[in-house]
Amino acid sequence: MSVTFDRLHGLAIVATTMDGPARSVKVRLLLDTGSAYSIVRPRLLRLAGYNLDAPRSRVPIATVTDVIWAPLFVVSAVRAIEVERHNSPDLAQDIPPVLAFDGVLGASFFRGRRLIVDFTVGTASLE
Repeated sequence: MSVTFDRLHGLAIVATTMDGPARSVKVRLLLDTGSAYSIVRPRLLRLAGYNLDAPRSRVPIATVTDVIWAPLFVVSAVRAIEVERHNSPDLAQDIPPVLAFDGVLGASFFRGRRLIVDFTVGTASLE
């Protein structure tokens, strides 16, 4: 099974649902196989019910110009590309508000699966 994205835009952005202690939250995440973890805007984790003052740990993220330490949260469940992952390690990190997505869906979500992204037709699938 696969999901579609706007192939003309050049970015593979997929609808994703995160479950939290308070509620499920729908987010739009950019597929990013270069990111070890999924990264989500902190306000969305807070909306799902996570206490941003109590991360599991902090993880270094290398940016183009620096290394920052992002708080790590274990999200109850993340659903994207017709796959559900339980106890997903996700980072809370602000991203520029001008971006048309809420974070990135990183390699931690894809591990153990085969990701196929077809930019010619705008589809992504996980096997």
